[in-house]
Amino acid sequence: MFAWLQKEIPASIAVDISRSSVKIVAFRFDPRASEISYIDHQKVSLPAHADKLDNFIRALAAVEDFLDETIRHREIALKSVSISVPNAILASEVREFHFTRPHPTAGITDKELREVWVRLCSQAAPTLLPQGLSENSYEIFTPEAERITIDGYTLTGNLSGMGKEIMIATLVSAWPAEFHAAAEKLKNVFPKIRFLFIPEVVLIRDYVVLRRGPTVSGVALDIGGRDTTMLLFDHGVLEDLWVCPFGGQDVSHAVAKEFSISFVDAEMLKRQWVRGVLDQKTAEKLAAVTERVVDFWKREWGGLLVARAATAAILPQIYFMGRGALLPRITTAFSDSEWLETFSAGVASDVQILLPGAEEKEFFPGWPFEDAGDAVLFSLVSRMIR
Repeated sequence: MFAWLQKEIPASIAVDISRSSVKIVAFRFDPRASEISYIDHQKVSLPAHADKLDNFIRALAAVEDFLDETIRHREIALKSVSISVPNAILASEVREFHFTRPHPTAGITDKELREVWVRLCSQAAPTLLPQGLSENSYEIFTPEAERITIDGYTLTGNLSGMGKEIMIATLVSAWPAEFHAAAEKLKNVFPKIRFLFIPEVVLIRDYVVLRRGPTVSGVALDIGGRDTTMLLFDHGVLEDLWVCPFGGQDVSHAVAKEFSISFVDAEMLKRQWVRGVLDQKTAEKLAAVTERVVDFWKREWGGLLVARAATAAILPQIYFMGRGALLPRITTAFSDSEWLETFSAGVASDVQILLPGAEEKEFFPGWPFEDAGDAVLFSLVSRMIR
């Protein structure tokens, strides 16, 4: 493509904020040629012991600096900035909303569904908020529909359904008002740029469906550094989710204690183990330490799934994401039939690791990150160009 023509295409920026880092990538997308071109990127680590709000503000400051350096100084026309909001600061749940149809014998139409959805999104904040949250303390994201039924029958592409009641299972997310206020300050610095903030859980859901198909069922686990998000799927529909305050850094802390080394050295030792460059004795010692941590994870996650299995059929399909998914032997640990049988329907299991790889390079030539934890950012870019 000629350089003068490419300059006419506005740039877009995708940002993935986690509790441990912020990743930013700027790109252009030409819809006529269905081509993505790389502009710039940056990754900034966040302090390990700062609280969530402080690190979120630091992350937004990094985004502001990137916009100043990359966009203003280069005089690049910018279309939009989409930012993933970490699950650790969100309250999210899948809720059911019910609506009585005025004409139950008439077939449902696109127009009626749109009107119902507008009613749902415009409901009073106390009704939309996840259970137990205060209207004055939280701000709501745009809800995401997961399943629509009429009198209990799932509505698919066929809009000829009739019945008395429409039920919409909806993913509802909210974030504390102080986080929302910090985001508004960034938007005010760049009033001509369109900012969109998206709950991380939405992007994880999209990535699992992208990789496993629209009928995926089972459990997806995104193991981050300091927290883990667990999603329950049934035929492509997100049924439930949990955010647990532990992740891959648990292993690093345990390694630091066992080897009497610093946390930074423990992180480095863990990465060497993942790459398979340690001697056998050290690797076996690391495996024993990690096994104790993984056993704790299995008890915690298994307990949540056992409770949920009382009202839902859970297939023994486990999908791992995030850097924690690279830990050696993790798929073997979670293929334990006794553990799976405590909550799942059936004995055949499928434990897989879903990490971005060759598809990134094909989809986005020049993809700048070589990190097992960039699935959320990859999903965000995919969502932006769709």
